Amino acid sequence: ETPVKVYFIMQKNTTERNKIINPPEDMIIFNTTTHKAERFTKKAWRKLNANEHYIGEEFGGGIIFYLDSTKEHGLIAAPEDQSTSAQWGFFKDQVGASGKNIGEGKQNTDIIAKASTEKGIAANICSILNLNGFSDWFLPSIEELKPMYYNFKAKALGNFSSTQYWSSSETDFSNAWMMNFGLGVATENNVVQRYCVRAIRYF
Repeated sequence: ETPVKVYFIMQKNTTERNKIINPPEDMIIFNTTTHKAERFTKKAWRKLNANEHYIGEEFGGGIIFYLDSTKEHGLIAAPEDQSTSAQWGFFKDQVGASGKNIGEGKQNTDIIAKASTEKGIAANICSILNLNGFSDWFLPSIEELKPMYYNFKAKALGNFSSTQYWSSSETDFSNAWMMNFGLGVATENNVVQRYCVRAIRYF
């Protein structure tokens, strides 16, 4: 049986860790930012206790921005915007993508994608996205966008712009919720306006 190679560096903070170029598989560090030992595997840094995650962890094709009470499941944001100028999409009638809560963004996105195959609208940009080995991305609901702002933008994580981001939450046939990442407020705006799009996924 071939032995596993293990590489060990005594201490690195998150910034120093992220500057390591092409870290080898199974490289282990002690992260002085999180006070946890981490191992580089499958193109991501993970805690040695693989079932326990943290906000800001690079995992599952992006960066974790929300965790449930178990810290084993949550939401991952793509590392970059998928668009900086996308419309929500205009429909003759409401499509029924009215879910606002955490856990409802995927359902909203599926409803919008079923109503229109137009590739350039916000939800469809996310629904057809194949990024970092994952294809189950979607446009977040408004309540899923809020922790993304509070946990990422305020800490300068995730390469967000100080501008508006679309949610998948519809209010009526001509308006939908968006989150202003410059002001930290959620407002309704006309669906033909062009705003940023950031895809997320569950894990």
